[in-house]
Amino acid sequence: LLYIPLVVYVPALAFNQVTGIDLHIVSPLVCAVCIFYTTL
Repeated sequence: LLYIPLVVYVPALAFNQVTGIDLHIVSPLVCAVCIFYTTL
């Protein structure tokens, strides 16, 4: 249960550092990509 936020936050933070996009925008985007990939 504590693993999932870490799995979402770390790639979102890395993407935030590279692009400079706000973390509150990147986190749901990472979640959406993960959900989309899981449904394939």
